[in-house]
Amino acid sequence: GMSSSAKEVRLILAALHRQIIRQNSIESSLRGTSCKVQLSPQGLGSAMLGLQLMSSGVKEVKQILALVTDSIRHCPKPLDPQAVANILIGLKTMSSADREVRLLLGALVNSLSLRGGKGEMMPIMRRASSREISMALWGMQGLSTEYQEVRDILAVLTDAVLYNTGRESGDKDVHPSTVKYISVLQ
Repeated sequence: GMSSSAKEVRLILAALHRQIIRQNSIESSLRGTSCKVQLSPQGLGSAMLGLQLMSSGVKEVKQILALVTDSIRHCPKPLDPQAVANILIGLKTMSSADREVRLLLGALVNSLSLRGGKGEMMPIMRRASSREISMALWGMQGLSTEYQEVRDILAVLTDAVLYNTGRESGDKDVHPSTVKYISVLQ
């Protein structure tokens, strides 16, 4: 697979970063706004899948992670469970010791809850299939629970599993453990 230790890979990542920044600058000046980089949920997932064998300790990877983080924060559409799984798979060989990884995880956690009409939380990952949850967990295997952002993502995934387990068993009430994990997110 492609490794971020290869000079050619770092060169294309740097060129991609410059192109995205340049395109964003042109679009912003045409609109007369200072818009942030925006990718669709599918685009975010695909961008991260392309980084899945890269090291987060490499400058060019960190630059792309910063763009993805910014896009997650300003994504015009809510993320879907497949995009979340793909984003986390992209982190598979990265280190949560790197600030850019933690910032991305923090933006991801913040984006995963929608506010309902009455202000209640409606966690997006509760719509996740067992396959999407498994993929997300597989992507997280290199991350350390030493960091709060990793524990927060795990809480989101735990809530999704517990919610779906209760739903499949016909239990209409929220699992007691779910309340505990949701409180971590609020």
